[in-house]
Amino acid sequence: MEEHKEKPFLRKAQKNLSQEIVKDIHGENELLKAQNISEVLFGKSDEILSEKEIIQLKNSLPFLETSEKNILEIILLSKAAASRREAREFISKSSFKINNK
Repeated sequence: MEEHKEKPFLRKAQKNLSQEIVKDIHGENELLKAQNISEVLFGKSDEILSEKEIIQLKNSLPFLETSEKNILEIILLSKAAASRREAREFISKSSFKINNK
C-alpha cells in the first residue's frame, strides 16, 4: 500500500486487486494469458498473439473481417475513426500497429 500511496497514478492497488480476483476465479495460467494479451494490445510487448489468443479476443472485442486492402478504408469500415481526415491523422501519427509494424 505504501507504493500505491507514493504514486497513486500508477494504480498499483487496483492492478493487484484485479490480478488476485482473476487468479482466484480463473487460475494463475489464465491470469498470465490475460496479462500477455493486454501487454500486446497496449503496446508494451512486441510479441505476436497466437491463434488461440486471437480467438479468445474475438469473443470479447469487436472484429472486422474484410478483403479491403486500403488501410484508410479498413479504419473507416471498423469505425476506428469518424472521418477520412481523422483516419489520415491516425496513420500519420502511427496510431495503428499491423503485424507489429
